Amino acid sequence: MKLPQGMIITFITISVTFGSLIPPLAAEPIPSHANELPWVNSYGIGARGMGMGGAQIALVNDGSALFWNPARLARLTHTELSGVLTHQMVNHSVDYFGSSQESDISHTQLNALAFVYQVPTYRGSLVIGVGAFRNHSFENELAFAGYNSLPANEVYRGDRYEGEKITESGGITTWAIGGGIDISPQTSLGVSALIHAGSYKQTWIYDIEDSQQHYNFNTVRQFEESDADILGFGITFGMHSQLNPAIRFGFVVNSPAWLEFNGRETQRDIVDGSEDYYYTVRFDDDVMIPWSFGFGIGAHFPHTNVGFDIWLTDWTQMKYADSRINELMADGDETPIHVYNGQESYRSATQVRLGAEYTLSDYPLSLRSGVFIDPLAYALDEIQTQRYGISLGLGMELDQATTIDFSYVFSTWKRNETATPPETITYLTEDSSENKIFVGVRYKL
Repeated sequence: MKLPQGMIITFITISVTFGSLIPPLAAEPIPSHANELPWVNSYGIGARGMGMGGAQIALVNDGSALFWNPARLARLTHTELSGVLTHQMVNHSVDYFGSSQESDISHTQLNALAFVYQVPTYRGSLVIGVGAFRNHSFENELAFAGYNSLPANEVYRGDRYEGEKITESGGITTWAIGGGIDISPQTSLGVSALIHAGSYKQTWIYDIEDSQQHYNFNTVRQFEESDADILGFGITFGMHSQLNPAIRFGFVVNSPAWLEFNGRETQRDIVDGSEDYYYTVRFDDDVMIPWSFGFGIGAHFPHTNVGFDIWLTDWTQMKYADSRINELMADGDETPIHVYNGQESYRSATQVRLGAEYTLSDYPLSLRSGVFIDPLAYALDEIQTQRYGISLGLGMELDQATTIDFSYVFSTWKRNETATPPETITYLTEDSSENKIFVGVRYKL
């Protein structure tokens, strides 16, 4: 568990280094997943959809079709307005050299807001819409401390007390405008143009205490803060076809998303109570998120819907470039631009989602449930248990125009870090769990 040589800017951290700006002291261990590009992990959109485990490519029936599959917009039969709120609770339990510590954080935010309009047509269907979807929330906190019992050498830099705390905040909202149209009685096509906008902030505090006098200090505190504004663009293409009254399928292609991160990073080192090092840099980084492909099949029976989705993304195709301006340099020269790819830090990931919905015959209630497997794409983590989750949902028709949806989503994963000095030991184990509650309202105009 080593931080790559040099301090790493948060969104681009997993490979971007600029060791010439940072003294050797900065090459200390931090949790490898703290360097992961947060875009890789999606939050989920919609109260109905997430109650079904996110299996929505062939079954989405509200404004969130702009996000899941714009071709499904053509299957909506009313002009409608919808909105969703979410509450997120994240827990990290970390064991570091036998010392345990837990971190908890909770956050409430707007998950989705969409308006769709059914255009009058002589035949077929044409539906257009606009919406905002917050599919990437960066609210997170991780803290742990313990006595590093690894050898006190240049490789492991152990036999000392270490404590770390990482706090993250922000998110990305995807603004979408799109439409779906029937090209035949059974088949629809759709497209959404996307603007991704948001911000990210990370604060990292790292404490060291050398009671054994192995190093040339007694105490060190490193403080790093990164802020970035984010802007990017992308397109989603969708297709939906109904094979017969019971079976339908959908196909979705998300084009590469081009993102720009513009911000500033600051680091301070306090050694034995005195400031020993300070720097600040501005950065303007570009990231290309790779193509992703989704396929879904849905089955409709009396009172029952069942959906199954697969999403494929080859994260090794991700590319990013960084550009730094050291504000402490008298000439303010911009550092050379470097281009990186995700071959060493990421792997391909296949998401699997299965969901069901049952509508009671005597009451205006729909019961939902789902399961999903959402593998962690960050290859530098040693994963013990891949991320998986379950969901439950409930929908209630208050009247012919108004529907309220509720859902609960739980997910968990586990990882560890090992070293071999010379025998293999596991010195860090992290259990992570996440609970999310979605509450949505749909109103047909």
